[in-house]
Amino acid sequence: MLHRNKDSHASLQHNLCPLKISDVQIVTLPPKDGFLGFASIVINDEFRIADLGLHSKPEGGLRLQYPTKRLSDGTRIKIFQTLGKDAETALELAVTDKYMKLIERVHES
Repeated sequence: MLHRNKDSHASLQHNLCPLKISDVQIVTLPPKDGFLGFASIVINDEFRIADLGLHSKPEGGLRLQYPTKRLSDGTRIKIFQTLGKDAETALELAVTDKYMKLIERVHES
């Protein structure tokens, strides 16, 4: 349901679109300076976000690096970013869970 706010911009009511993360895919690389590989995710069965960098946190767990675009002058602009801690945590947990399951399978082999 779209509604107009006071600035006449269409916006989606927040409570109509809860965050659903699925189809988490991981590509691991040999670890280097905390960099572990890449992930892609699907949000709400509508959006695929690829090229999420995976980095190890010093205290354990994973940190996500969101994709950027480099402009001709060298400036980097963000292509995707979370706007709230809840969304950021949900993405990190979904990717970390998939990554840990992948690592466990590798160690079992």
